[in-house]
Amino acid sequence: MRAATTTARTYSRRAATAADDAFFCELHASTRTDLDQVDWPGEARAAFCEMQWRAQRAGYAASYPGALDDVLEVNGRPAGRVLIGARAGELVLVDIALLADVRGLGVGRQVIEDLQREAAGTGRGVRLQVAVGNRARALYERLGFVASEQHGVHTEMTWHP
Repeated sequence: MRAATTTARTYSRRAATAADDAFFCELHASTRTDLDQVDWPGEARAAFCEMQWRAQRAGYAASYPGALDDVLEVNGRPAGRVLIGARAGELVLVDIALLADVRGLGVGRQVIEDLQREAAGTGRGVRLQVAVGNRARALYERLGFVASEQHGVHTEMTWHP
């Protein structure tokens, strides 16, 4: 497990296990603020989010077999997830998500800076995609990522050392 200090908190990363699936499903649901506009009956929203999370997980596994899937912990409790793949000459930040109570505290920035240091140490760049309108894009730009391609509702961004 690796620990890094942010200006706001300390985070650590550990390999995800099947025991983390419920947390990952809850985390995914917490990021789906776009669904707040729908009046969901009973447990329909939770069921929909679980279905979406399972589909996302299967898609990531197919596209990035062998990706590093880690739980981000803050103050000893699960607070997020980072999924990192590798392709020729680059690392791919496939997914990063944080619970609402740790967003904006510098944890995501530190995780990405650590990834950039890792990539630079091996002469590689970093690639990611961000949804149009996602406020994280401003963070990526501050960290030196530049838009490289548009894929529907996602912008691909790259960083090179």
